[in-house]
Amino acid sequence: MVWRKLPFILLLITVAVLAAATVVEKLYGTPFVQEHWYGSPLFTILWVLLSCAGLLYILRAKLYRRFWIWMIHVSLLVILLGAGVTSWTAIHGRIKLQEGASPTDRYQSEQGETLTLPFEVALERFDLTYYTGTQFPLDYQSNLLIQDGERSQSLRGAVSMNRIFRYRFYRFYQSGYDPETTSSILSIAYDPWGISISYLGYALLAISLVGGMYARRRKVRQLLKQALVSPVAMLLILLAGGTLSAEAKAPSTPLPKTIPASVAKSLGELHILYNNRVCPLETYAQEFTEKLYGRSSYRGYSAEQVLAGWIFYYDSWVDEPMIRIKDRSIRKLLECYEGKRVSYRQFFDLQGNYRLEALLDNYIQHPDQPGRKALFEAHEKCQVIQSLGLGESLLIFPVQSHGTIAWYHPASTDLPAEMPLDQWTFVRKSFNYLSELVVMQQWDEAQDFLVKLRQYQLKEGGESCPSAVRFRSELYYNQLSPFIGLLAKILATIGILLFIWTAYQLSVGRLKDPRLVKWGIWAVIYGSMLYLTLMVILRWIVSGYVPLSNGFETMQALAWIVLLLTILAGRKHRVLIPFGLLMGGLSLLVASFGGSNPQITPLMPVLHSPLLSIHVLVIMIAYSLLAFMMLNSCMALILSRRSTVGTHLEALSRLLLYPAVALLAIGIFIGAVWANVSWGRYWSWDPKEVWALITLIIYALPLHCESLRCFRSQRFLHVYLLIAFVSVLVTYFGVNFFLGGMHSYA
Repeated sequence: MVWRKLPFILLLITVAVLAAATVVEKLYGTPFVQEHWYGSPLFTILWVLLSCAGLLYILRAKLYRRFWIWMIHVSLLVILLGAGVTSWTAIHGRIKLQEGASPTDRYQSEQGETLTLPFEVALERFDLTYYTGTQFPLDYQSNLLIQDGERSQSLRGAVSMNRIFRYRFYRFYQSGYDPETTSSILSIAYDPWGISISYLGYALLAISLVGGMYARRRKVRQLLKQALVSPVAMLLILLAGGTLSAEAKAPSTPLPKTIPASVAKSLGELHILYNNRVCPLETYAQEFTEKLYGRSSYRGYSAEQVLAGWIFYYDSWVDEPMIRIKDRSIRKLLECYEGKRVSYRQFFDLQGNYRLEALLDNYIQHPDQPGRKALFEAHEKCQVIQSLGLGESLLIFPVQSHGTIAWYHPASTDLPAEMPLDQWTFVRKSFNYLSELVVMQQWDEAQDFLVKLRQYQLKEGGESCPSAVRFRSELYYNQLSPFIGLLAKILATIGILLFIWTAYQLSVGRLKDPRLVKWGIWAVIYGSMLYLTLMVILRWIVSGYVPLSNGFETMQALAWIVLLLTILAGRKHRVLIPFGLLMGGLSLLVASFGGSNPQITPLMPVLHSPLLSIHVLVIMIAYSLLAFMMLNSCMALILSRRSTVGTHLEALSRLLLYPAVALLAIGIFIGAVWANVSWGRYWSWDPKEVWALITLIIYALPLHCESLRCFRSQRFLHVYLLIAFVSVLVTYFGVNFFLGGMHSYA
């Protein structure tokens, strides 16, 4: 019957078209693909055909007899209808308003046309709020005056990030600002019907997905009975000793000079303005050391001692081969022929000329040449040392002036003119005094001076300094964070060994493990869960927002969710334990890669929304379930000759499939609502949005076993779920590191 197969054929065509569109966007750019692909009439026709085929399927299959299943499909049609109405009737544009200028009714459409509003709007006042003591924006707010001649009325309203102003179906969003002209840039969206229809579809979909889960309760109980159950767990704990984060073999040269650990600890407890926020100097020291060496310690020295060495004993460190250079051609240029580390002096020739200068000029003129990233990474490391040597990065002196707080470094020449002489002298001369104490090795006096300097910071820094709880939390976080890589290796190693052992046990039909091993495995799981929980809580306290804003934080959250699911379900479903350990370890390994960004920075204004945190959290839970299904399918294919085991593993995959797809769908439309609140578009065909939709379609297909009988086969289901996980990898890693887009944080 054609009507039964046609929707799925069109879905596969849609997946192929969408995947190709993201590649075309990478090659030819976003404007090209928006105009010639997503804006093409053929693309619209494809969605219309898909909607009609879906409607025909709903009617011919008499889905109304199964109310919740019918509701799910109807809600999808409503969402498509809302998208179509938005596409055909919505108008989007921008308007630039200067503070104090006369009201205007003209704005520019996205196509560059001048359009007219049915009312006039003026900017009465523009407020730009910064994080205290920094120049990093916290929020923008435009206070508007609306003059409506047609209705003979005037009113005032405010627009800020994640706060919309609505009038006569026009929605105003804060898009940006021009600091030179004191102008506010607003996005305008006119979509009187499409948004409401789409939101109705989202609400119906959420209700119907939950209702569908309730309707499947009998089937869920049946699958639970079939799923693999075991009262015990597993394997000897084998640690990959020696490879777990041991220090690299130390050079045979004498140690460079630095200050004692106790004095360095006091130095690390100073405040510093770094990465647009005030934090412990210990944080800057750790990231300084990791930037140069790749680790947070060097030859037994703490990060604070390394930083102090470069500050106070520059000549002792300038020949120290501690700067990691990954690229062989850059090392050769710096005359490094052994190992992967160079000294700072090697960046310059005997005449003091910068060895990378000519290459940098060439890459600036020809930016598309290969090797650009490696060159600029090496150049950045050199710049970090130069900035420290000049004192420019040591913004440790807060000064209050005209009701604001600014942070200065010891060599600052732009100190406020109205500063008292004694304060000016303290800022300009105190670090010289500290250097003299270090040279004379008067460590007690140096430590006392650091305490007094911290007292000055707390007094003058005022509200710009973090609270005592937040400051102490960051110190604890800095002590715990270096162990993420170690934990990742432990979990991944145990996970792999346990996966192999579990597969062997299932193949021979014996599931008996020593009690001591069982306790050891659960100790590792609970210990890891406790560690990650502390890390998340501390990072949350330090940053002031839910830590789900970048690649490092989302992968850490994924590991936490995976371990939580393992704890909740692992005792009943034994096969999930190696999956949880392996996925948790791999997630943390990815989080600790250099491509991720573990730095804590102030949140961009547009990201200050609870919807963002909910969106990311729901999506990551869905990804966790999909990852479990992938590993479960891998286990099932390895043990395909044992029919009993295959039945159990098939039941487990089917048990996880529906909630995974439901959470993925809910997460996508929560993200759509957040996007609409933030910048006026609930769907913009960004590569990550497209691949999330592709992933949803791919994983929704196995739910249609009655129409697609191939999914009734155990082997086909497991092969499909194993291959389908590629879409998840592309959605998360492919978009971040290759395809790019608004959602990329690589």
